[in-house]
Amino acid sequence: MENLGKLTLFLIMIVCASLTSLLGVKVIISIANLYGIEFVKTFSFVQVYGILILFGILKYKPSEKESDEKEKTTTEQAIKNGFISVFEGLMHYLIVWGLGFLMFYILS
Repeated sequence: MENLGKLTLFLIMIVCASLTSLLGVKVIISIANLYGIEFVKTFSFVQVYGILILFGILKYKPSEKESDEKEKTTTEQAIKNGFISVFEGLMHYLIVWGLGFLMFYILS
């Protein structure tokens, strides 16, 4: 039963990460429309999502192997770290989106 709960949390984390990446695309398109950036406005939602995936692949760097001396990460810690990462990404997008709109209205 414990494994079922861990699997459920893992699937919820994957769904949240997917929705967060979709929010990132929405933020990019919204700010491009706000500031009138024609280059980005020519792309569709799916194309911008594809560009973000490509950037994610290009900036991926595998983590270094843990030595045997270090404590191994448990499943609970891995799930917790995953949710923290998703939450940080979500907050990053929301803060950048809000500051983009705030600065636009201050500057114009």
